[in-house]
Parts: sequence; C-alpha cells; structure tokens
Amino acid sequence: MTTWGLGALIAGFIWSIVAYNMSTCALIEQRCVENIFLIAARESHLRYGYLLMLVGIVFTVLGIIRSVYKRKTTKAA
Repeated sequence: MTTWGLGALIAGFIWSIVAYNMSTCALIEQRCVENIFLIAARESHLRYGYLLMLVGIVFTVLGIIRSVYKRKTTKAA
C-alpha cells in the first residue's frame, strides 16, 4: 500500500505541475487570445492532480499504519 501511495503522490505532483504549465490562450493572428475551454481543461487537470495527491497521502498513511500494526502484533505473538 505504501508504494502505491507514494507512486500516486508522485504522479499527482507531476500531473499538477504539467497542468499548471498548460497554456490558456490560443494564438490567433499572432496574438494570444484567452480561451475558456483551455482554462476549463487546465482547472480540470489541476483537480485530477490534487485528487491523485490525496489518494497518495491516504494510501501512504494506511500503509504505514498497517506496517506498524503488523510489527506490533508479530512481536506480541
């Protein structure tokens, strides 16, 4: 679980960086014109990145708790 969590955390971080750097304007007649669809796509991808990071944090914490619990129960037996 911990490796899945760390993988999702890293993927979410990279996804957010790429989404943050997405262009929100289209080049029309040598001018940058803001495009509402590109802005919406950027916001959507940023949310996916945040969701991946949240899932990564949850799985990492669950993996750590699981390994600590396993260690305590095997010592007691």
